[in-house]
Amino acid sequence: MSNHFHLLLEVPDRDALAPLDEKGLLAVLPLLHGAVAVEGVRQELERARAAGDEAWHQQILDRYERRRGNLSLFLKELKLRVTFYMNKRLGRTGTLWEGRYKSVLVEDCERALLTISAYIDLN
Repeated sequence: MSNHFHLLLEVPDRDALAPLDEKGLLAVLPLLHGAVAVEGVRQELERARAAGDEAWHQQILDRYERRRGNLSLFLKELKLRVTFYMNKRLGRTGTLWEGRYKSVLVEDCERALLTISAYIDLN
């Protein structure tokens, strides 16, 4: 598939997630960002804590809390990162995908998941 990709994702229920704290944020950030970005967030959190500014500290956590369980934002960032990578690798510029992503809600039943998995595998 040279012009699109398929993903089968489970989007967590935001209301069911425990509130994000500093330890949890720093544990998950390396999965999403490089070491430089993670270190920058860690230092920002330390500066807020050292200043005794709880509002600033909470603002940093809220910045990432808003992103949790947001499929649109996840796919936007994924496509952006892949575009940057491919453009650098191939010495090109511009976008890789023409339009917005399309999504299909898959009910939580085994037969539907198997059907969608088979469709993706065959593509």
